[in-house]
Amino acid sequence: MKDAERGVTYFRKSTDKQEASIPEQMAWAEQVCARDQVRIAKSFEDSAISGDKITQRPGLQEMLQYCEAEAQAGRSVDCIVCWKQDRLSRATATHTYAILARLIDAGVKYLRTSERWIDLNDDTEQVIYGMTQAFNARGYVRSMSANVTRGMAGKAMLGQWPGGPPPYGYLIGPDGKLLPDPERAPYIRLAFELYEELGSVPRVAREFRRRQIPPPIRNGKEGEWSRSYLWKVLTNRVYTGCVVWGRKSAGKYHHAARSQPGGLAESVRRTEGRRKPWRNAEEDVFIVADAHEELVSPERFEAIAQRLRSGRKSGAALRRMRGWPLSRFLRCANCGGRMWGLSHKSLGQVYICSNYQSGVRCHCNYELADKLLHWLSQIVKAKLLELDRNQFEERLTKAMTQHCAQAIGNAAQQLEDVTHRLTELEVNINKATLRMALGQVPADMIPDVERIVRSWKVEKEELSRDHAALEETRLNATLLHKQVTQAMERYINLAQQVRDTKTSEEAFELISPYIDRVELKFHIEPRGKQQSKGRWVSGTIHFGPIIRFLGCQYAEFEAASEDNQRSLEDGLGE
Repeated sequence: MKDAERGVTYFRKSTDKQEASIPEQMAWAEQVCARDQVRIAKSFEDSAISGDKITQRPGLQEMLQYCEAEAQAGRSVDCIVCWKQDRLSRATATHTYAILARLIDAGVKYLRTSERWIDLNDDTEQVIYGMTQAFNARGYVRSMSANVTRGMAGKAMLGQWPGGPPPYGYLIGPDGKLLPDPERAPYIRLAFELYEELGSVPRVAREFRRRQIPPPIRNGKEGEWSRSYLWKVLTNRVYTGCVVWGRKSAGKYHHAARSQPGGLAESVRRTEGRRKPWRNAEEDVFIVADAHEELVSPERFEAIAQRLRSGRKSGAALRRMRGWPLSRFLRCANCGGRMWGLSHKSLGQVYICSNYQSGVRCHCNYELADKLLHWLSQIVKAKLLELDRNQFEERLTKAMTQHCAQAIGNAAQQLEDVTHRLTELEVNINKATLRMALGQVPADMIPDVERIVRSWKVEKEELSRDHAALEETRLNATLLHKQVTQAMERYINLAQQVRDTKTSEEAFELISPYIDRVELKFHIEPRGKQQSKGRWVSGTIHFGPIIRFLGCQYAEFEAASEDNQRSLEDGLGE
């Protein structure tokens, strides 16, 4: 091409195993440009990036911007020199046409590949290019995705490690299955032993770091024994001898699906950029037991997993443990969002509206933690002292007595009905079985009789379970009165216990079981064009079931000030 005097080169490889690596592509480009008398203005490359990721290839984006900048400067690039058409793009024809459109608008006329010159301004060439892109380059990516997923599914079904680095403590053997690592496998057993002894994942992590146990390798770098990593170790079923694969997927074209032919299914999430993994259905997860040597017994693993699940705290529970006792109850009345604890660099500990902090909506509504805790404790303490304890005892005793009598009566009636039906089923089953054994049932009716007998047996099993549950209900109902009496005695003594507390923390710990939630109302004070601060002005305490039982649904109060706080304390001291 005589008019293609100035060009740029573009090189790409998806992995280090690519057929034509970047050095080989460079050598080819140098020969072609010398033979065709093309002067190279600049070179661009992308290493170890898939060809269907348009926006994530910095070299490609830089080349497009360079061509556009050169066109604006009046020195357009005539051609792009690229080893293969699929080196430039393996995306859809539509996305590839978008790249070509930018190049054509920047004055690029030709694309030089190892096969031929491609005239970008020729309509026929554009049609051929699009067809080649759709059936070859794009099809290759999809085919490769299916082959890789199918191969990994096949390995998983055979009990082999599907791919990627083996778990800590294992090596990949010659047959593709996991083998215990002589050096690191003992540390996995030690992790389970230490958790049984210490009962805490962070403590196990600290002990591992103290003993300087070789850390895991993550992304080619030496990691550390963190709490999150040890949690994954203690909950990883692979250490029981199982191969588990396909629990989560992030494939752009295909993902694991054991219930489908070939062990794969097409993905519906084909978006550019990073894809968030999703959890597959349980029937699509590959689980192969006894695939390799176990490092911990399944019984021990299940016991520890159950202990981990039962001992894991929610975010709200952790905040209460760390000195934020109001996080469970506080709500912002302006937006309905939760208020959680925050350590402010100048104000100290405050409770702030979560919606404001997360940038969703609402204003900067916050209040000092100590002030809130003290004031709410005083408010609830005053409300408890106002309640008539004699009235509470009388009403509660009457209500619980009626409830116990009704529960016992209902259970007794249902027990009578269930017992009668069980006796009837037992007689029918024995009678039908005996008649069939004596040959008194016609041959053509035997299948129907057997089906009826099976349905009777199923009904009998269900009613037997109901009978046991009703017996337990009746026994529990007889014990309920004693439990209620004990709870009532604790409540009657609560007011005196609260009065004797010396700190707000102690008082709130006693009264918190009787609170449902606390809503704080803020007055918005503008502080500029886009900033505003909420000033706490009032609130509402919504009480729990026991206080509501006495007819006190909620209590409204004003924000703490010197005057109303002094009057409240005077009332408590009377």
